Amino acid sequence: MFYIVFFFSGCGGNVTLNNGSLYSPHYPEDSPNGLFCVWRLSVALGNTILLHFNYLSLANTIDCTADYVEVLDTSLSRLNLIGRYCGSFARPESVVSSTNKVIVRFRSNSTAQGRKFFITHSTITESKFS
Repeated sequence: MFYIVFFFSGCGGNVTLNNGSLYSPHYPEDSPNGLFCVWRLSVALGNTILLHFNYLSLANTIDCTADYVEVLDTSLSRLNLIGRYCGSFARPESVVSSTNKVIVRFRSNSTAQGRKFFITHSTITESKFS
């Protein structure tokens, strides 16, 4: 199978804000198909990142092979998959990273149109008393 993938303005980037949101292009309007977006979130060393899935509506396929939102912890030497999410019924409420850096990838190659996702993120600061 052959897909054309587009990189779209507002689709991905480097994020260093402590709080904010990530969403599919044109959200809440229909998103185009054939997208691959990558966001790289980073906060101060020693902190972690909380991602809250406010909305997720993607094609529901076995192993999320058509459309998906994927969350990965990053370190200097490797990427660790936290989860790959698709459909609309099995969205996680929240995801917490184990490091101060996370990559969020969004792939949309399905022919289904519609809203795709909306995620808010915030920093969990390291407790000085732990």
